[in-house]
Amino acid sequence: MSELKPCPFCGCGKGNLYIVTVEERGFDTVGIFCNGCKQTVILEENEWEGDNESSRRKAIEAWNRRANDDSD
Repeated sequence: MSELKPCPFCGCGKGNLYIVTVEERGFDTVGIFCNGCKQTVILEENEWEGDNESSRRKAIEAWNRRANDDSD
């Protein structure tokens, strides 16, 4: 599993970022939560698969994606 990049909102890194299960409209999905600024990034509705390895990988990829990152 890929390592999480620091929070794009506040810059917090390891020890402050958590993979969490989020209930969204009655369905479980996965998101990344920053304990520093309390931001949460969750998967798009069409990517929901529940709390499983695939969803966790997609959530990490979404968290790590940056608008100014040319490597995507």
